[in-house]
Amino acid sequence: MSRVEKFKKILKENIKNYKNILELLDYISRQIKYKGIYEKIKKSNTLSLEEKILISSYFHNFSLLIDILINKLLRSIAYLEYEEGKTKRDLIIWAEKMGFVEKESILGELLDLRNLIAHEYNNLDKVQEIMEVLLENEKNLYLIFENIKKYLSKNRL
Repeated sequence: MSRVEKFKKILKENIKNYKNILELLDYISRQIKYKGIYEKIKKSNTLSLEEKILISSYFHNFSLLIDILINKLLRSIAYLEYEEGKTKRDLIIWAEKMGFVEKESILGELLDLRNLIAHEYNNLDKVQEIMEVLLENEKNLYLIFENIKKYLSKNRL
C-alpha cells in the first residue's frame, strides 16, 4: 500500500468517525432543546440525573469532535498534501489558508472550548456559561466539515 493510499484510508475512517459523532451531537442537541434543558439551566442549577447525562454527553461529544477535527481530519489532509509535521497551531493557520475556516480564530476558539470543557464541565456553576458558548459554536463544527468535504471532492481526495 502506497503512502497516499494509506493516508486516504485513514482520512476516510476519520471522516466516517467525525460524521457519526456529529450526528450523535445533533441528536443530543435536539433533545436538550426539546426537553427545555438549556432554559432550565438558566433558571436554576437543579437538573435531573437524565438531564445531567445529556449535558455531559453533549460536552463530551463536542470536545471529541474538536479533537478529531484538529488531530485527525486536518492532520490526515495535511499528510496527503505533504504538509506533515505541523503543530496544532500550524494546522489551525493552515486550515484557514486551505479555506476550511474563514478565520483561524474560529478553530482557535474551538480548541479553547475543548480545553474549557475538559477543565470545567462538571462545575454546575459553569454549565450555563459553557452550554451557551457551545450552542453558539455548534454550527462551526458543521461548516468546517462541509468545507473539508467540498475541498476533498474538488481535489479528488
